Amino acid sequence: MNRHKNGKTGPPGFRKKDRFGFEENAFYEAEAYSKIERDVLNGQGSLMKTRSLVLAALCAALIGVLAQVAVPVPFSPVPFTGQMLGVFLTGAVLGRKLGVISVLTYVLLGVLGLPVFARGMSGVSVLLGPSGGYLVGFVAGVYVLGFVVERGTEGERGYLRSAAGMLLCLIITYLFGLVQLSLVMNLSFKEALLVGAVPFIPVDVVKALLAARLAVPVRKALRSAGML
Repeated sequence: MNRHKNGKTGPPGFRKKDRFGFEENAFYEAEAYSKIERDVLNGQGSLMKTRSLVLAALCAALIGVLAQVAVPVPFSPVPFTGQMLGVFLTGAVLGRKLGVISVLTYVLLGVLGLPVFARGMSGVSVLLGPSGGYLVGFVAGVYVLGFVVERGTEGERGYLRSAAGMLLCLIITYLFGLVQLSLVMNLSFKEALLVGAVPFIPVDVVKALLAARLAVPVRKALRSAGML
């Protein structure tokens, strides 16, 4: 404890200049302002967390809506859908952490019975069925995509980075999907590749290029607004 001229003790680093106690007032005012600042920062952190979770929920809803854009094909148990576009946008806009939360939310809602999977389907049977591996692949793929875009998305290089991340996401999704498709349908990996990937590659690559163009400015705007 430090000792003042009048013999009284006070907090370390604390000194009275005169009998009016200006420094004493300044000391406690500084403490009060510090507490207010902490409260404000904590409030801002909570607000940002809420906004982030809202964005994740919106992206989960987007994937669910795009999943209903489904076109069955006679040569494959896997239909053409808009899901992949939603996954691309989610990962590239939200990044890895929120992206994974969003996709997991989408998958869990479908497993719990909400008709958010392709063609309005839902339930555990979809997750365990021929196309269920793609749903698992979405989660792993969006993490990798988010990791890539978090390295920076400024300028044309940022667009190319986003597009590359989406192609990685696509490859990972295909790998998970093809493994389960081959196991459930009792196909060789080559046969699974021919019915579960090859017909979809051109369309999915176009989706990736389109999503990269859309996601880069959206992510930039959200970051500028303090929402990411």
